[in-house]
Amino acid sequence: MRSGVVGNDVGRSLSVDEFQGFAVTDDLAPVIFVNSQDYIAARIFTLIHELVHLWIGQSGVSKPDELEIPGSHVSVETFCNAVAAEVLVPESEFLNAWETCEGSVFRLATYFRVSRLVILRRAFELGRVTREYFFTAIGQTQYAPHKRKGGGRGDYLVNVANRHSPIFTDSVIADVRTGGTLYRDGARLLHMRLPTFTRLVQGGEF
Repeated sequence: MRSGVVGNDVGRSLSVDEFQGFAVTDDLAPVIFVNSQDYIAARIFTLIHELVHLWIGQSGVSKPDELEIPGSHVSVETFCNAVAAEVLVPESEFLNAWETCEGSVFRLATYFRVSRLVILRRAFELGRVTREYFFTAIGQTQYAPHKRKGGGRGDYLVNVANRHSPIFTDSVIADVRTGGTLYRDGARLLHMRLPTFTRLVQGGEF
């Protein structure tokens, strides 16, 4: 699941400073949640990181310490970060790309479709930059949450579709329109208030 707001309230944004995602392990219904206020590249890393949590059977909340020295200690978060980095930025491919891109962090981030922070950490892990360079570069890399464009009711519907997936959302609405599902059950499935869901199904204004 992914969302950038609390519930369906577009006025209450989730803070990337507090968490980037989390994973809840369960034999029947494991869950991954990604904070969509984050950059797209960072969300991809978070998704893989949380998937590793499920692979090893340990729940966790993702808020990586950007100044943590890679390999400085062994922990679940360190392990999940390492696996995610190898999945998205494989060592052999990174070393070849490092030569081709002449060590350009920006070009490498674009090539691998990850954040510059991931590239900097990978370069340090694989001995391509010094400890001093790593900390200096991290300090100079500005971080800002993903900016939303526009606002208003349109964002509300996008949030609903993103949270439950567009396919599921459309399926529920279509089934309600054909009489297969009651309005109250459709609203419950999409975690919407009945009057709001009714207007959505009937194509009215919000």
